[in-house]
Amino acid sequence: MSENRRHPVSRRGFLGGAAAVAATTALPAAQLAAAGPAAAAGRPNILLIVTDDQPKHTEWALPKTVAWLAGQGVKFTNGHVTTPLCSPSRSSVFSGRHAHNHGVRNNKASYALDQSTTVQKYLKQAGYRTGLFGKYLNSWTLGDNPPHFEEFALLQPGYVDAQWNVNGTVQTLNGYTTTIIKNRTLNFLDKAATDTRPWFAYVTPYASHGPRTPEAKYAGTAVPAWNGRPSVPEADRSAPRRPHLLTGTA
Repeated sequence: MSENRRHPVSRRGFLGGAAAVAATTALPAAQLAAAGPAAAAGRPNILLIVTDDQPKHTEWALPKTVAWLAGQGVKFTNGHVTTPLCSPSRSSVFSGRHAHNHGVRNNKASYALDQSTTVQKYLKQAGYRTGLFGKYLNSWTLGDNPPHFEEFALLQPGYVDAQWNVNGTVQTLNGYTTTIIKNRTLNFLDKAATDTRPWFAYVTPYASHGPRTPEAKYAGTAVPAWNGRPSVPEADRSAPRRPHLLTGTA
């Protein structure tokens, strides 16, 4: 299927609600795994989106996106992170533990994570389809498959024509990485039409990490000022402003 195919927004409207489930997954995951695949049939699908190095104060620039996600899910107004680094934070998402307990205390210690006690392991054991699309852990070797993900496109961080590990094969995928991640995620979700298992999709674009390279078609567009006054007016800015949406930044 082409990496450039598009889906109408209405086709994906149900996904916003799935994001809310992700925050509550880590706690019951072990119990779910113990129940086995048969119990997974009635479980919710889980979409977890983690942006990269996105400052909280940039939310003003995307009120429609915030309203679309939070309006159909849950918005955490008091989210906190104990170890604000990529690998420690992502390992906490996977394990439900603080960095001093899961062992990934810095970005070079990615292999310290106990892969036998992660949410993806428990969900896969319980009968979920599991997918990872984008960045994994900072010091993870690209040629090593991320454990317990049935389908994956693991990104070597970059924006254009980057290196990937796609289901065990390291290769170059031409194009803008955020668009590739979007389309591969949609392909993964489309399989629900024929595969009745519930799914867990971990979606992690490199954006908005520096150098913040824009997609070519947006390269000549003026960038909104960081002081809250956009230099490019939005046609409809009627969406209400709300506290920070915690879809995850690490």
